[in-house]
Amino acid sequence: MKKHIFLFVLVLLMISITACSGSNLENYVAAIEKTNSMVKGSDSMEMSIVTKYNTVGLEEDVQKLIQSFEQSKFTMTGSFDNDLKKSRKIGYLNYGNLGFDFNIYGVDDAYYIEPFFLELKDHRYIEFSLDEFKVPESEIPSEFFQEIGKKWNEIISEENVMRGEKVLVTTDDGEIKSREFTITLNEEQLKEFILYIIELFEENGEYLNIMDQVTYIETDVELTEEDKENLYRDLFTGLKDFIDKSDDLNLFYKAYIDIDGYVVQEDIEFNMGNEAGKAGELINLSFSMVTKYWDIEKEQDLDFDITSFDNSIRFDKLNLEELMPYREVK
Repeated sequence: MKKHIFLFVLVLLMISITACSGSNLENYVAAIEKTNSMVKGSDSMEMSIVTKYNTVGLEEDVQKLIQSFEQSKFTMTGSFDNDLKKSRKIGYLNYGNLGFDFNIYGVDDAYYIEPFFLELKDHRYIEFSLDEFKVPESEIPSEFFQEIGKKWNEIISEENVMRGEKVLVTTDDGEIKSREFTITLNEEQLKEFILYIIELFEENGEYLNIMDQVTYIETDVELTEEDKENLYRDLFTGLKDFIDKSDDLNLFYKAYIDIDGYVVQEDIEFNMGNEAGKAGELINLSFSMVTKYWDIEKEQDLDFDITSFDNSIRFDKLNLEELMPYREVK
């Protein structure tokens, strides 16, 4: 399981690099910066993760359990106005044949979740702030990301990896002229890049502490530094073996930039597989994410105020054992 957690973190790292530093095109870099500085607008995100395990020889009930978690989908759509410090999002998560609907309202530095999949008894909203969910500061040195950036730029500079062209794209604002920017990495290029990241990570003297942060080890047994080192060495060995034997590995990234210089859509697809995996092992992982932006710098319908959420309970005051749980997706 920890191998898959680290693998997912690795995918997110690649996506971050792709979306932020994967281009030498000045207009693309400027578009990313301009989009990130939007004051108000509407946006949506749809993310899908599909995993497939080798279930041959496993008990029927185990097969059914594994198959129920093979596909997960997360969507979020809404509007924001940073001048007003207000936002509203409508979210949906489908995981393990369970559906979770919720709204999130942002006012100043506070957020209010309206969870339709939970019965909160005397309350309607769950209140929290981002400060309550701070991740420990990373001990990964800046040189680590600089080296990755150099390797990434080296690979995307290869022939047929990166290209741009003028196209028409359909958005919620209608059909608009845009510039299409794409990055496509094949199996050989991806293997080289991912293995480079893993090996670079292993060389970091602080990697044990870093791994504790990205995998959040919790165990009733006190692990020594030697135990952790052996655990992570096995994890890295298995991960590198999985990557090396993968027979279906590719990454595709596409961004559409409108005439005003804003990114109006980003598409990311990542796939990896190993059909030779043993019973119970992951044999394929597919990740896709589509992000869209519209009504850029236009007035948004955010007609609610802080008094709307008087009927709320602080996140740290929740008694999780008393909550009415989710609903099953048919």
